[in-house]
Amino acid sequence: MILLLLALQPPALAQDGAVIVSLSGQAWVQVPGGAPTAVDRCATVPAGATICTAPDAFAAVRLAPSPDDAGADDVVLLGGTCLDVLATAIDRARVNVSRGGVTISPSRDGGLVEVATRDGVTAGREGGFRVTLEEVATRTEAVTGRVQLQGDGGVLDLPAGKGSRMRPGRAPDAPTDLLLPQALLHPPADASLRRPDFAWTAVPGSTGYHLQLAADPAFLDIVEAVDVGPPQWQPDFLFSPTEIAGLWWRVAAYDRLGFLGVPTAGWPLSLPAGVPR
Repeated sequence: MILLLLALQPPALAQDGAVIVSLSGQAWVQVPGGAPTAVDRCATVPAGATICTAPDAFAAVRLAPSPDDAGADDVVLLGGTCLDVLATAIDRARVNVSRGGVTISPSRDGGLVEVATRDGVTAGREGGFRVTLEEVATRTEAVTGRVQLQGDGGVLDLPAGKGSRMRPGRAPDAPTDLLLPQALLHPPADASLRRPDFAWTAVPGSTGYHLQLAADPAFLDIVEAVDVGPPQWQPDFLFSPTEIAGLWWRVAAYDRLGFLGVPTAGWPLSLPAGVPR
């Protein structure tokens, strides 16, 4: 615990920047004093710059200067998110979320990642956590990795499977249990996605669900994310802005306090013949 507390107040880091490793939809990068510039995957995000996604876009940013650095941590930006890349180094990175929400992907080899918002700092070494900026609070969900929350009024160690909120001038809220996943039902794993009809087992105590479709099993390359009420989703059609070879889907449940629970394991789907890949 002491080591993690000290890590929140470190010496200056090397200003290495980051790189966009996946992008679905539109995103812009803005350096201090410059205008927002539209970017694509493999574009760099210099230290001190901001990357923003359009409301219906998703991006994954590797906190390293090269996309080939497999030991670096990855940050997934949901739609309508703005992320400041403050600094990156071999064993540590700092970012700031000024709008929207991010997921730090699980990582065994990554370093300490600090996610700052107007309400405080969430820091973790294992990834596997989410940080979402709400209207009057910052919501953190420690999905698979433990994190530490440092707010204006104190510090909280948050184990995996727990959630908490930070508000200005207050200590982080007491931890709450995240809802656990139930079973995916349809379409079954490895099925051909001929009709976009999705269904899963209802989670007791849930108030709704968040479904994600991605072009990779790590869910870095998200192509669709939707919130629904019942344990099913039947869109009229699905549209991918880029050519993909296949899809993976997973679901997590919201509880009555607004925390998003642990997602199901991703199920792979194949694309029907004739779909561009």
